[in-house]
Formats: sequence, structure tokens, C-alpha cells
Amino acid sequence: MEITHTTSSPTTRKHAFSHMFPQICVISSRNVVAFSTTQNLNVGESVPKYQDKDDIDHVTGIYARAQSLFQEEISTKDRSISYEVQHRVYVCDIDKPWEVYEVTSTEDTICQLQWDASGVKLLMADQLGNCTVWGMKDYLLNVWECIGRSKTQGEEVITLSWLHTGGLLNYNADKRDSGLYGEKFTRGRFSPTLNQFGGRASDGWIAITATGLIFVGLLGNKEVVTLCESLGPVRCRLQVADIAFSSSGELIVACTDGQISSCIQCFKITLAMSKTGCAVTSQAHASFYIKCYTEMNLKDVSSSVSHVRFLSKEDPSSILIFVQNNVSSQIELWHLHEQAVSLHKMFQTSGDTDSIKPFSMLKWSHQMTIKHGSKPVAVAVPILPIIQHMPEAVPILPKCIAVAFKDGTVKLLNTHTLQTVASVNMNSVGGSVRFGEPPQEKRLKTATYVQSLQQTFFGCGLLALDNLGNLHVMKIFNTYDPSTQVPMTHVVSLLEYAILSGYDWWDILLSLKSGVVESVIQRLTENFSKQPQYVQEAHCVRFLLVKASLNRCSTSGQNRAVDCYSKLLLGSVSTAFKTILRPRNLSGQDKSPAEKLSMTCSKIAEPDLEKILLNLETKDFFVEIAILQSLQQLIQWIADFSLYLLASLPLYQNYTSFPGASIVCDVSALGTLRELLVIIRVWGLLSTSCLPTFTTMSGNLDCLSLLFRLLTKLWIIAKDGNSELDDAFLDECCLLPSQVFIPNMEHSSLGAPPTIFSSQQHTQKYEFQQTPEHLPKPRTVLLLPDGQTSTLVKRDVVRQLHMGTMPSEKVRCCSRCGSLSLVRSTAKSAATKAWDKGWEKTCICGGQWKLVTTGVD
Repeated sequence: MEITHTTSSPTTRKHAFSHMFPQICVISSRNVVAFSTTQNLNVGESVPKYQDKDDIDHVTGIYARAQSLFQEEISTKDRSISYEVQHRVYVCDIDKPWEVYEVTSTEDTICQLQWDASGVKLLMADQLGNCTVWGMKDYLLNVWECIGRSKTQGEEVITLSWLHTGGLLNYNADKRDSGLYGEKFTRGRFSPTLNQFGGRASDGWIAITATGLIFVGLLGNKEVVTLCESLGPVRCRLQVADIAFSSSGELIVACTDGQISSCIQCFKITLAMSKTGCAVTSQAHASFYIKCYTEMNLKDVSSSVSHVRFLSKEDPSSILIFVQNNVSSQIELWHLHEQAVSLHKMFQTSGDTDSIKPFSMLKWSHQMTIKHGSKPVAVAVPILPIIQHMPEAVPILPKCIAVAFKDGTVKLLNTHTLQTVASVNMNSVGGSVRFGEPPQEKRLKTATYVQSLQQTFFGCGLLALDNLGNLHVMKIFNTYDPSTQVPMTHVVSLLEYAILSGYDWWDILLSLKSGVVESVIQRLTENFSKQPQYVQEAHCVRFLLVKASLNRCSTSGQNRAVDCYSKLLLGSVSTAFKTILRPRNLSGQDKSPAEKLSMTCSKIAEPDLEKILLNLETKDFFVEIAILQSLQQLIQWIADFSLYLLASLPLYQNYTSFPGASIVCDVSALGTLRELLVIIRVWGLLSTSCLPTFTTMSGNLDCLSLLFRLLTKLWIIAKDGNSELDDAFLDECCLLPSQVFIPNMEHSSLGAPPTIFSSQQHTQKYEFQQTPEHLPKPRTVLLLPDGQTSTLVKRDVVRQLHMGTMPSEKVRCCSRCGSLSLVRSTAKSAATKAWDKGWEKTCICGGQWKLVTTGVD
């Protein structure tokens, strides 16, 4: 386990009491980090500085009474200093942790933070019991709005969770060597926690308070519906609790008052819709007493239960109990199973006893106990649902538990044996702590330890927030420790899971080494080609996104990354155009117009565009004129891309790697270009305003026919498997720049490699709101024809529009690759609205959008 990078605030911006408050960090399925802190990380705002001796002595004297004095003004010699603390919540992309954006600030301590399954909404709870839901406005990472709020009447929330939306994709680790997705990944039957009328999953959350109350919040169209119910028949004081979900839709809650002599109580909570609203039902579940209390030699007066954690949120059959005392701690693993119970004969059913199923009941059984020499302060359980029945040779697989201790160590424990696999000491990284800016000899020093810990979704990374407000990102797999090495097939399977599930794959890149990237790309491509045709069509976009990001991590894969993004746009435009086509006569229609077009273009290798039209029913290609005009920018991009691809062939004929090298050999991509040119020609007969614009050297040149003829020749060469282009074809391509103006093709979706591939040698240290100078800047790859230069004109990467050098409209920027796009949609037709909707949540590269507020660089 290694720390890849650490992000901290400058010493001049640290609050004197920041280490006294709990700080929480969570990470979403999109690898967006949310964390709470008392430090002011906003640019341009100042914080109090403590420089003289009176300030330092005064801060030290009120250390124990700080909670009651934060809202007061404490006078020193000749001036007064305000010690009011603001608790703030920030978010950042894990790839660029120095770019933080404030969500909200409050005077009450933030005690709970939770992302929803989509990674768009953030749920938080403060010490007064106020639960607030914040959402990204227009899916912008730096613009947030409150979409729901509820109050729990001053109750202290000890655990919080979103309601499960149903559906579960399981990863079978035993079959990771298989090339078929259907064998490695299975859809599990998992019911939503609460179904609305019609079977739709309800959006909401559940909270357990310290007084034994259940609060359920349901997000409606206008307001939040809050329900309250007692957890048990008698309310009692609770200290720690955890929530898990069962496959049948119930919630399992495990809680305790913190004393080792008390029972670990479990309850089964059911939510159901009725005619009057939602009903909350709580029933007693199997409970148990911890092992250290039942065994007399392990009893200790100072011992207490510090944490209760289910091993998996989707499997409440295993639970971890953390017990601590003044000097040490121990972890107990318990498993839930069914046990047959013999009944008295008076309770047995009459009849044949052999055919009667024996009575059974749920019972917790103790599996093992592991001791450690320090108190646990944070626990992170795995998130990825993994199924494994065979024993694993690699100790770090299939998943591990991360535990942070008071002495500053973070340990990875095997889920089956609880043995330590790897560990790291935070004190060897963080160093001493500074309160304000006193002289070196007067600085107060304290140990560094992790306050909040969470694993990434795929379990390849670990996010830690220490008591000083420093944010750490740790690498779990394939470190210098031999025990953390994992096979390449496991990494490929995780990438394939990301393709099927739609989750962000940045944390999987943590487990990659620069020398194996090419092998991973090759194995990923081979497995994808083995899938059925319908699977490839459904997940082609996600596959190209993952493949492009892997190529960006390779030193020789930048041109291949450009080709992946070009294929992605080409396939998306093709899908958008073909979905508009509707047959004129629905009766007796055996094939759609798009299917007829694909069949005709694949069978007929005719270079004459007009002859291809004779084999099609042009009536099936009728589209309203307003829709055609709105698609003109996408039509122009297809024509420009085809023109550049053909004109660049003679320039790069002696090179094996250049932008477009994989496209000129791809029969499918070339066939798609031919089909789109046919559609454009047919639409041009309906309205000439939708046709692409060409700057020709002669007035009688038919550019579309010329492009179709050359693309057909290139398609035939690729289809026959010829690697060399004939001289006659190259001569025709050489004449293109003298016949028509070749436009610039800008591929701004390349960006810079992920941060981890810029800092693999040693731990990198960053500061919030300070862009590192040593990192490579996002680079825009321009496919420039011979003799042309790039311009400063900004281009909308989604709509393929020119925005000028200084756009007047609001512009959004990708947090990963730096691509630009307009925030406000200019779409007027249903087709263009659907196109804009497809890229509303994420950029073409898969990164998050953020609002550009101070110009576009």
C-alpha cells in the first residue's frame, strides 16, 4: 500500500481548532470526493492568524473548553479574536484534488456524508439532526443547489444511508480468466428498498439516531416527506450502528450502546407503500453478545465497542465488531447462518415427520478475533459485489478491509482471515502540525492519524482524511509490496465491469503499471471482440472510453486515443441519424430504413453515390426540414472528418502510427462513414440548407460524390486485408488539397494523462487551490493539414460549434480533459435536444463538467 498523492491547505489557512472536530470524506461512483473540514479553502478569503506569544498561550489554555467558546469573542491584551468555526463541505475530482469547490457551510458540525448511487446527489447530516440533500445544478461540479431538507427534532444521527434502488451486478472472481462477460458478471435479483406504484424505486434515505429512532426521508417533486418510527419496542441510548440491505428489500440495522456487556442488537426494517403513504415496520432480528464479554479473561473495565460494520452493504450475513480499551483493540468477525433447532413433540406438526422440513432459526456465530496494539478510528469496507467460492492464492484478493488506528497506521486486512496484508504509517508522511504561523520553536505538534477512510468502488484505491485536514489517495494493488500484486486478468475484469455498470474507472488505473498498459489494452480488446453482436453494440461507447483512457496512459498511445474518440463521435452521430429515420409505410415493413441502408452499403461496393441511391427507397429517408437544419453542424463534422482522413493518407504513408491510422484499417468505421454520406446526400435532396459547406477551387466539383468514391476504394482495400495502398489511390488523395480546402480537425478530448501516471515514482504533495506546475497541462491534438496553423477559436466539443475566442455565453469545461462546451442548449428540434441530453451529465471523455467563471484559457 502506497500513498500516491497528498493534498493539504497552506499553513496560513489552517484553523487553530481544525483537529478538534470530526472530519469526513466520501467518494462517489464517479470518483468525486466530498469532504468536510473547518478550513477555509476558498480563494481570496482570509483566516485568522496566530503569531504572537499571547495568542499561542491563549489557544493552549482553552483547548479543553473549545466547544463552548467557539461562538464567543475572546479578548487578548489589546484586541479581540473571533473563534467562531464554520464547518464547510467541499468536493473535488479525485484526479485533480487541488481543484476544490464549496458545496455549503454551516455553524453545526457535519457528522454524516453520503453519496447516492448515481454520484449526483450528496446527503449530509449535522449534529442537530438536520438532513440536507444537495445536488449538482445542470450536472456542474462547482455549482450546487439544495433539493431537499428535513429535521429530526434535534436527534443525533449515528448512521445514514440512501435507500437501495435495486439491481446488482455481481463479479464472479472464480471465472476472471474467462473471456465472456456472461460468465464473469451476473445480474443478481435485488429488490429496491421501497417501491412506488408501478414498481419504480423511491429516492430517499434512512437515518438511525442515538435515541433509537428511525427517520426516513423521501424526495418528492416539491418537498421531502419525513417518516419517524421507533427502532425497537423500548427506546435506548445507542452509540454506534450500521445499515445493510438484503436481496428481498429489507434493511438490517446492527447497533449497540458501546458497552461490551450489552448485546449487539439487530433489527429488520421494512418500508412499504400504502394508500395513506409509506409505512415503516421494525422487527427484532438475530442478535448476539460479543466474544470478549463472554470470555472472562478478555474482560476489561475500560473496553468499549467503537465500530460496528457489515462486511458488505448488500450482504448482511457478515459483521465486524471493533472493541477498544486504553492501550489496544481487537476485531471480531461474526457470520449469520441458519441453524436447525429440535422442537418438543407438542410443537411438532402431526404426520410424516420425515417429509417435514426441520425448524431452523438465524444465529450469529463467532469466526475469529484479531488483536491490534492501538485504537481503531476509521474503517473502510469493500463496495464492489464479488462472488468467490474457490480459495484465493493472492492474499489481497478478492477484497480487503482497511482500518486506520490512533497511532497513525492504516492496515489492510484480509476479509477471510483478518490477517494484515499491507500497512502504511501516516506520521512518516505528514510530519508535524502547525497552528497558524508561530515561530518554529513555538509550534504545537501533534500526531497525525486518519479520521475518515473509504475505499473506492473497485477497491483499487483508498481515500483518507487525517485530523489535520490533509486528503490522501492511496494505491492498494501492484505496489512494491509483493503481497499486493494482482494478476492482469483481475484488472481487465474490473475494467470490463466498469464498461457494463457505467461506473467511473479512474481508480482502476491506480493498479496499472506503465509496462503492462499495452497488454491490458490488447486483452480488453480481445475479450470485447468475443462478445455477441448485441452486447458489443450496447456497450461500444463505454468500451471506446475505457480504451481511450488506457491509451492516454501509454507513452505511445496518444494517436490511438485520438482514434478512439473519433470512433466514439462517429458511432454516436451514426446512431443519432439512423434513429431519426422512420418508414413511411408501417404495414409489411420487415426491416427499418437504417437496416436496409446498412445491408445495401455492405453488399454493393459501388463507388458511384448516385447508383447507390437507386437501390434505396428514398421515401423512407424523409425528415422534416427544421430537423435537418438543426443537424447541419454534425453533418459538417462528418464531411470534414472524411475529407481530412483521405487528405492525410499520403502524408503519413511511411508512418505506422498517426492520428487516424486505426480508422483507415477499420472496415466498420469506414462503412459507417459511407452510410452517413448516403444519408447526407438523400437529405440534401430534401433541403440544401443541411448540406455541408466546402471551399472548392472549381465551381463544378461534387465533393460528396468525390468523398464517397474515395472512401469506397479505401473500404474495399481494408475489407480485402491489404496493408498497402496502391499508387493510383494515393495520387487521387494527393490532389484533394488542390481541389478543396482541408479544414482543421481539433481533438480536444485527449487532455493530459491521469495524475497517477505523472507521479508514479514517489508521493506527490499538492496544495488546495494551487495548480501544480510540474504536471503536464491538458493538450489539444490538432490534426492539421500541410501548410496550416492552429487558431485560438474555441470549439464546442459536444455540438461541434465554433464559440469564438471569448464566448459570451456560459461555458462549461471538463475536469479531466479540459474540453469546452456551452452550458445553455441551443437545440430547437427533438433530435438535437436528444443529442445534447446524451452529453449532459459527462464530457465525451467521461469526465465531470464544471462551470468556467473567469474566462476560458
